[in-house]
Amino acid sequence: MAEKHAEEVAELHYIHTKSLIQELGRRMCIIFYKNALKSKNNFGYVYVENSRVMGFIFGTVDNSKIFNNARILIEICLGLIRKPHLIKEIIFRLKGTETGAPEGLYSAVDQNCREKGTGIKLYKALNQGFMERGINYFESRIDADNKAALILRKMLGASIKEEFYEHNKKRYRLVTEIRGSQVNHYKLERCK
Repeated sequence: MAEKHAEEVAELHYIHTKSLIQELGRRMCIIFYKNALKSKNNFGYVYVENSRVMGFIFGTVDNSKIFNNARILIEICLGLIRKPHLIKEIIFRLKGTETGAPEGLYSAVDQNCREKGTGIKLYKALNQGFMERGINYFESRIDADNKAALILRKMLGASIKEEFYEHNKKRYRLVTEIRGSQVNHYKLERCK
């Protein structure tokens, strides 16, 4: 994933991924991806079909630093003015309550590319990306009612470590352990 993909990735995120940055609007999603990708802490992959981003996955080596970019923080503050009901969520995120762990943060696949293996390719690319950075595990969070994502992630080595509530919704914190023996299993299928 590169800055040139930021607007298309942001649009997919805005449409398909419930999150704080999604609640702050399309503009916040665009600013997030344009700026988050400037940090060596963050990386991602896109699936491109006919010159259009049809899916993406975004990870970070340290989830406690994801909002440590000045431009992102400014936009969050502006978002507070527009949507003051989000103050509790914003304070929760900015207090540094995250664990400082590697995390697969956000992903989405366009409706037209679902059930075609796109999510599997992206998740394998994320696994490979963490391995290339010397990281042997990562966390991810999903809604408990997202059965397809849960099945996919368990199939690729994730296990449920915690059940919690966020946005008044039951969610799971998953941990995927990447072992040396999985190197061939997670061979990166290059996403454009």
